Amino acid sequence: MSEETTSRSEGEAVAAPEGPHKAIRFNLCSRSNDQNTAPVLDFIEDVPAFLAKQGLEEKADLVLEELNRLYRGLKTHQQKLVNEKAELERRLPDLKENVRIIKQLKEQDQTKLRFMAADSVWVDGVVEKPTDGSEPKVALWLGANVMMEYGYDEAETLLSRNISNSESIIAGKGKELTFLKGQLTMCEVTISRFYNYEVSRKRKLREAEAASRS
Repeated sequence: MSEETTSRSEGEAVAAPEGPHKAIRFNLCSRSNDQNTAPVLDFIEDVPAFLAKQGLEEKADLVLEELNRLYRGLKTHQQKLVNEKAELERRLPDLKENVRIIKQLKEQDQTKLRFMAADSVWVDGVVEKPTDGSEPKVALWLGANVMMEYGYDEAETLLSRNISNSESIIAGKGKELTFLKGQLTMCEVTISRFYNYEVSRKRKLREAEAASRS
């Protein structure tokens, strides 16, 4: 009789045997908590008792399959978070440098700058405040090839808010990665315990069969 395990929700597996038997459901983790998007893996203190409660004494391989699926999912989520955090950290120095430049422009009537006129061509220039009383402006890249003009104060406020938001998101992703690291460790330990149980069970079966033939 062959069995197939299909995923219905994170941490829930359904063993669907052929024939009229009912599907077997078991849960290995809770829903995501309020601070993390990853599932919270439940600690299984007693492997034999867990299997007996689920009616899976001889089907530990189903649990192992689900645990390995969960582990792969957690690793994928971990890599996604690492990439997102690294990208935010890469952009943060540029945002802070832009705020520094805007503050410098606000404080001085003239600012000497070196800017790129073309590939490998840099030109020295002077930025002067308007003499007609109009508000000085800077152009900011907003992404997707979109640039907009802002007054100095408005540009500084926008960039400062982006810096604050980025730092908050980076800190949040750092906490989630710490949480995720613990979940991965628990998953690895649980996989090892179920694997050892299954190896021990099969060894005892072989020993019992050998004893019955002697």
